[in-house]
Amino acid sequence: MTRYLWQISYSQDAWGAQISNPQNRLEVVGAMLEPSGVKLIEGYATLGEYDMIAIIEAPDDKTIAAASIAISSTGK
Repeated sequence: MTRYLWQISYSQDAWGAQISNPQNRLEVVGAMLEPSGVKLIEGYATLGEYDMIAIIEAPDDKTIAAASIAISSTGK
């Protein structure tokens, strides 16, 4: 399995949703990724251009690309 780095930026709506309903987004996204064979290894809050980074493990580039699109399309 190959490891990938995701750089994550929250939209204004995502921040609003997090304030209204605080939750561990890494747990939520990790559960969404598992059925496709993608594993969230670690996540970190950051300062600057991105709000978080995540280390992801996936079997190949095609799988990680599909997972990225699927997660992004949910707005979560």
